[in-house]
Amino acid sequence: MRYLKYIILLLIFPFYTIHGNAQDFIPEDSLKNKSFSELKDSFYSKLETAKKDAAKQIANFKINKAKKEHNIEAIANSYILLHFIANNMTNATKYIDSAISISKTNNLDKILHESYIHKGVLNSLKGQPEQALSYYIKARDFFKDQKGEFYNKTQHYIASFKLHIGAYREAADIFKENSMFDYETSQYNDPNCTKLTALYTLGLAYIGLKKHDSATIVFNEGAQLSSIKNYGYYTPTMFRKEEAGNQFARGNYKVAKKSIVKVIPYFVKRNLNPDLAECYFYLGKINNHNRNFKKATDYYKKLDSLYKISGYLIPEFRDAYKGILDYYKTKGDTEKELYYTNRLLTIDSIINKEFTLLVQKLHKDYDTKNLIAQKDRLLKKQRNNSVIYYVIFSILLIIAVIGFVFNFYNRKKDQKKFLKLVHSNHQVKPKISSQSFKNDSLEINDEIIRRILGELTNFETKKGFLNKKITLSTLSKKLKTNPKYLSKIINTHKHKTFRNYVNDLRINYILDCLKNDSKFKKYTVKAISEEAGFSNPESFTKAFKKQTELTVSYFLKKMNQSA
Repeated sequence: MRYLKYIILLLIFPFYTIHGNAQDFIPEDSLKNKSFSELKDSFYSKLETAKKDAAKQIANFKINKAKKEHNIEAIANSYILLHFIANNMTNATKYIDSAISISKTNNLDKILHESYIHKGVLNSLKGQPEQALSYYIKARDFFKDQKGEFYNKTQHYIASFKLHIGAYREAADIFKENSMFDYETSQYNDPNCTKLTALYTLGLAYIGLKKHDSATIVFNEGAQLSSIKNYGYYTPTMFRKEEAGNQFARGNYKVAKKSIVKVIPYFVKRNLNPDLAECYFYLGKINNHNRNFKKATDYYKKLDSLYKISGYLIPEFRDAYKGILDYYKTKGDTEKELYYTNRLLTIDSIINKEFTLLVQKLHKDYDTKNLIAQKDRLLKKQRNNSVIYYVIFSILLIIAVIGFVFNFYNRKKDQKKFLKLVHSNHQVKPKISSQSFKNDSLEINDEIIRRILGELTNFETKKGFLNKKITLSTLSKKLKTNPKYLSKIINTHKHKTFRNYVNDLRINYILDCLKNDSKFKKYTVKAISEEAGFSNPESFTKAFKKQTELTVSYFLKKMNQSA
């Protein structure tokens, strides 16, 4: 499955993956009488069909016209169009920053929040997922009351982020909702915000959930719909390729191979190198599975050639380089073994840099340490006079890598917990037993159990747990029972001790306040602990860490960063 960076590329910059550029210059006279709205529609129409030169011509004409007429709104919108056809990330960022600056100065809220969407995308492509997510959330909150393409877009990118961290269920729910939106009757014409986009990514989420039958249904629907109308990148062939990947994931190698062989000519003809690389990767894996290692290596080498051209890389491709290395190792070809050892080290460094949230999943068999050791062994064969140099180099590099990975893993583990806690509505809620009230081991009358459970529900609803002086004894008196009965009922029906029961209610209350009330983010730890009913900050921080597995200071810092 694709990871976040390439998913975002497909959603917002599909033309980056198209190396053939259809030239379609437009006579300037035909543009003069068009309104700004018509120029924008023409731009997206050209962009949809990968006519980048024509799209660029329209965008430049539009901004020149807007500046000449001093139309601030049209200028801001033109910068958004220009960022689509920028020739590099730096220029794309400058255009969006200009749109944001003009929109803020002139109170152009809709354009401002649309710009936030694109700013989030650019941060994703730069490998800055936390910053990207903060912009998506700002845009989503603005458009939530006027649901349409912009709202769906932000939901799409947030769902793509959830795919990135493995929250497939939540991502699938969003993609499914977006696939049901009536794009055909909407007013805003954006080729990247279509039912096909939603179907495409929904299928990817289903593969992550191992719901292969559902993925097949979605991909087939996408293939049928895309055969009716041209949506640029999303063609029947693209959906067939993803279905082949779905079949590969479920182990139907013969079916997958047959489909992949059929779609390869399409990608070759259109220079769609990233998709072609994925096809070669699948064929290599299938041949490796069938123990045809020579043919598998040939496909992997084709993938490597495409990578040198397009620069497209996903973490799974590491298996291809490992496969080539293993093949030449068994053949005793020291020269090629050394060459592909260096290639694999290069690929690892790129993966570590560009796919930071996934790095902990890598290096299962050939981690960096083993590769460095192997490289040292191979070089010793060729350069016996350089043994000391390479040993020292290897040791220093191994120490640096171990330190980096250890620090990286701990930071990203906390980041993942934070994101799931905040953006998945995650709370550890008091559990209610599903069994009947009758429980002979309690030796308590059934009516008493029913009454006390009802009183506890009232206690939770009215937030009685915020009282600092609440104890098992005081609460039992309030409920007109004795501490022994109350303790037994909480242990049995809430599945926790009285102290943990009260502390969990308090922590969940504070989490809700921090997520929904901006003033809480400015409170000190002491003030928050008092608000929650804890007798001192130490007991609060301990309870918070126990429930969330995060420190209070870390959680508050991240909340303020995403505000």
